[in-house]
Amino acid sequence: MTAQLESYTLECTDGPVGKRDKTSSTLPHNLLTEEEITRYHKTGYLVKNGLFTSEEMDVFFSTIKNDVIVTGRSHTRLDSEGFYSKLSLWNHPGINLYGAVARSARIIDNVETLLSGYSHGLSAEREEAYHYHSKVMIKEPKVGGAWEWHQDYGYWYNNGCLFPKMISVMVAIDTHTEENGCLQVLEGSHNMGRISHTLTGEQAGADMNRVEQSKSRFKKYPILCNPGDTLFLHCNTLHASAQNKSNYPRWSLICCYNTKSNNPYIPHHHPCYSPLDRWDDSAVLKFKGVGITEGDGTHFMDHEKDLSAKKSGLQ
Repeated sequence: MTAQLESYTLECTDGPVGKRDKTSSTLPHNLLTEEEITRYHKTGYLVKNGLFTSEEMDVFFSTIKNDVIVTGRSHTRLDSEGFYSKLSLWNHPGINLYGAVARSARIIDNVETLLSGYSHGLSAEREEAYHYHSKVMIKEPKVGGAWEWHQDYGYWYNNGCLFPKMISVMVAIDTHTEENGCLQVLEGSHNMGRISHTLTGEQAGADMNRVEQSKSRFKKYPILCNPGDTLFLHCNTLHASAQNKSNYPRWSLICCYNTKSNNPYIPHHHPCYSPLDRWDDSAVLKFKGVGITEGDGTHFMDHEKDLSAKKSGLQ
């Protein structure tokens, strides 16, 4: 890490790493409106268009596409037809561009607002979010596999997380279309609560009998995104994605968050609570070209210790 970035890291954190900078805040236009918050709790998802600017996404695109560690540490998951998707997953964000996104005030402020609302249990006090893990999802042209219908909490329940006070935030890196296998959601399906998950291909998917019944009750929506558009997804919302049969890739960064009050009661392959640094939104541009490097604090997940996969029948 350069001295300039080390200096910036100290500016971003309130003292030692792990303390939260209470002064870092996002611009008002990056905060969710009351109407958007209400819509999220009703539907189980929300797309915030343009949460990251075109300039920021140019930086992101050029950095991630040249990041040999992200691509080199990726592993594949087969769908039920033998097509594959790739993902690179880490538990602790490093001092790099992806860490700047995961710690950005515009993400954390909105995440904590949503996790404090009624569809996550309506906390008496504002919830404090912490970084549960992040991953880069890669669907290559023509060969990118599907992801079966599932809930994120369908996995995370097995990790000792008692409550669905958890959320995923997906930042579109490429344009996401139905042709290149964009995410699809069943709107309002989070209201059903957690569904049992079983093995489908190399993926743990939701009980298909319940999924089929759900399709007759909840409308399916494709999540169409331009680069920089950001999806906030409730952990109990049923979602899936089709194969990428187009000539274009579909890349995304997904940052997942748990709450301090929902600290897992068993050790597992994702982290228990630790305070998350809050960085100013300007950090993204300052980390231009800074992907993952050895010793930058990024801790990749050990897939041999994937407890939720084993309990879902995946291993």
